[in-house]
Amino acid sequence: MSDAAAAVQRWLDAVNTVDLDLFRSIVAPGYIHHSGAGDLTADDVVEGFWFYKRAFSDFRYELHELLTVEGGAAAIARWTMRGTHDGPFFGAEPTGRTFASPGMSLHRVADGLITEEWEYNTDLGMLRELGFRLEKPAT
Repeated sequence: MSDAAAAVQRWLDAVNTVDLDLFRSIVAPGYIHHSGAGDLTADDVVEGFWFYKRAFSDFRYELHELLTVEGGAAAIARWTMRGTHDGPFFGAEPTGRTFASPGMSLHRVADGLITEEWEYNTDLGMLRELGFRLEKPAT
Protein backbone atom coordinates (compact mmCIF):
# COMPACT_ATOMS: atom_id res chain seq x y z
CA MET A 1 0.00 0.00 0.00
CA SER A 2 1.38 3.43 -0.92
CA ASP A 3 1.93 6.15 1.69
CA ALA A 4 -1.04 8.06 0.28
CA ALA A 5 -3.37 5.04 0.42
CA ALA A 6 -2.17 4.17 3.94
CA ALA A 7 -2.79 7.76 5.09
CA VAL A 8 -6.32 7.72 3.65
CA GLN A 9 -7.04 4.38 5.33
CA ARG A 10 -5.87 5.86 8.66
CA TRP A 11 -8.08 8.92 7.98
CA LEU A 12 -11.12 6.68 7.48
CA ASP A 13 -10.23 4.72 10.62
CA ALA A 14 -9.99 7.99 12.57
CA VAL A 15 -13.40 9.18 11.32
CA ASN A 16 -15.11 5.85 11.90
CA THR A 17 -13.81 5.55 15.47
CA VAL A 18 -13.76 9.31 16.22
CA ASP A 19 -10.11 8.90 17.16
CA LEU A 20 -9.11 12.56 17.21
CA ASP A 21 -5.52 11.81 18.24
CA LEU A 22 -5.14 9.57 15.19
CA PHE A 23 -6.77 12.21 12.97
CA ARG A 24 -4.44 14.96 14.20
CA SER A 25 -1.41 12.67 13.79
CA ILE A 26 -2.07 12.12 10.06
CA VAL A 27 -2.84 15.67 8.90
CA ALA A 28 -0.08 18.13 8.09
CA PRO A 29 0.18 21.65 9.48
CA GLY A 30 -1.96 23.86 7.24
CA TYR A 31 -4.24 20.93 6.27
CA ILE A 32 -7.34 22.00 4.33
CA HIS A 33 -10.50 19.94 3.68
CA HIS A 34 -12.53 21.24 0.71
CA SER A 35 -16.20 20.25 0.62
CA GLY A 36 -19.69 21.62 0.23
CA ALA A 37 -19.23 23.08 3.70
CA GLY A 38 -16.35 25.23 2.43
CA ASP A 39 -12.62 25.11 3.10
CA LEU A 40 -12.17 23.60 6.54
CA THR A 41 -9.15 23.46 8.85
CA ALA A 42 -8.33 20.42 10.98
CA ASP A 43 -10.19 22.04 13.90
CA ASP A 44 -13.25 22.58 11.69
CA VAL A 45 -13.17 18.92 10.61
CA VAL A 46 -12.97 17.77 14.24
CA GLU A 47 -16.01 19.94 15.03
CA GLY A 48 -17.78 18.30 12.07
CA PHE A 49 -16.91 14.82 13.39
CA TRP A 50 -18.73 15.60 16.63
CA PHE A 51 -21.68 17.21 14.86
CA TYR A 52 -22.26 14.02 12.84
CA LYS A 53 -21.57 11.62 15.74
CA ARG A 54 -24.13 13.42 17.92
CA ALA A 55 -26.76 13.08 15.18
CA PHE A 56 -25.74 9.58 13.97
CA SER A 57 -24.09 7.52 16.71
CA ASP A 58 -23.23 4.80 14.16
CA PHE A 59 -21.90 7.29 11.55
CA ARG A 60 -19.22 5.72 9.38
CA TYR A 61 -17.58 5.64 5.97
CA GLU A 62 -17.73 2.33 4.12
CA LEU A 63 -14.76 2.16 1.73
CA HIS A 64 -15.39 0.59 -1.69
CA GLU A 65 -12.25 1.50 -3.61
CA LEU A 66 -8.93 3.20 -2.91
CA LEU A 67 -6.68 4.21 -5.82
CA THR A 68 -3.23 5.80 -5.71
CA VAL A 69 -2.73 8.62 -8.22
CA GLU A 70 -0.20 11.33 -9.06
CA GLY A 71 2.70 8.90 -8.81
CA GLY A 72 1.78 7.97 -5.25
CA ALA A 73 1.43 11.55 -3.99
CA ALA A 74 -2.36 11.29 -3.70
CA ALA A 75 -5.16 8.77 -3.35
CA ILE A 76 -8.79 8.71 -4.41
CA ALA A 77 -11.33 6.96 -2.21
CA ARG A 78 -14.83 5.90 -3.29
CA TRP A 79 -17.07 5.35 -0.29
CA THR A 80 -20.55 5.51 1.18
CA MET A 81 -21.33 7.50 4.33
CA ARG A 82 -23.92 5.72 6.47
CA GLY A 83 -25.74 6.42 9.68
CA THR A 84 -28.92 6.21 11.70
CA HIS A 85 -30.56 9.48 12.74
CA ASP A 86 -30.66 9.02 16.51
CA GLY A 87 -29.72 12.53 17.68
CA PRO A 88 -30.62 16.14 16.81
CA PHE A 89 -29.57 17.17 13.28
CA PHE A 90 -30.02 20.66 11.82
CA GLY A 91 -32.88 21.30 14.24
CA ALA A 92 -34.66 18.01 13.52
CA GLU A 93 -35.33 15.58 16.33
CA PRO A 94 -34.18 11.97 15.79
CA THR A 95 -36.27 10.03 13.29
CA GLY A 96 -34.58 6.63 13.48
CA ARG A 97 -34.18 6.76 9.69
CA THR A 98 -30.98 5.62 8.06
CA PHE A 99 -29.08 7.16 5.19
CA ALA A 100 -26.49 5.98 2.71
CA SER A 101 -24.72 8.78 0.84
CA PRO A 102 -22.18 7.75 -1.81
CA GLY A 103 -19.18 9.94 -2.46
CA MET A 104 -15.54 10.29 -3.42
CA SER A 105 -12.56 12.12 -2.02
CA LEU A 106 -9.11 13.05 -3.28
CA HIS A 107 -6.35 13.27 -0.67
CA ARG A 108 -2.93 14.81 -1.31
CA VAL A 109 -0.19 13.40 0.89
CA ALA A 110 3.36 14.56 1.62
CA ASP A 111 5.76 12.78 3.97
CA GLY A 112 2.94 10.44 5.03
CA LEU A 113 0.65 13.30 6.12
CA ILE A 114 -2.55 14.48 4.43
CA THR A 115 -2.04 18.07 3.32
CA GLU A 116 -5.26 18.73 1.42
CA GLU A 117 -8.40 16.90 0.39
CA TRP A 118 -11.55 17.38 -1.65
CA GLU A 119 -14.76 15.57 -0.70
CA TYR A 120 -17.83 15.16 -2.91
CA ASN A 121 -21.01 13.40 -1.84
CA THR A 122 -24.77 13.54 -2.18
CA ASP A 123 -25.76 15.70 0.81
CA LEU A 124 -29.15 16.41 -0.76
CA GLY A 125 -29.84 12.69 -1.13
CA MET A 126 -28.90 12.15 2.52
CA LEU A 127 -31.29 14.88 3.64
CA ARG A 128 -34.12 13.45 1.56
CA GLU A 129 -33.55 9.97 3.02
CA LEU A 130 -33.85 11.51 6.48
CA GLY A 131 -37.16 13.16 5.58
CA PHE A 132 -36.00 16.76 5.06
CA ARG A 133 -37.82 18.74 2.34
CA LEU A 134 -36.56 21.60 0.24
CA GLU A 135 -38.81 24.61 0.26
CA LYS A 136 -38.40 27.73 -1.78
CA PRO A 137 -37.15 30.71 0.18
CA ALA A 138 -39.66 33.19 1.56
CA THR A 139 -39.89 36.32 -0.57
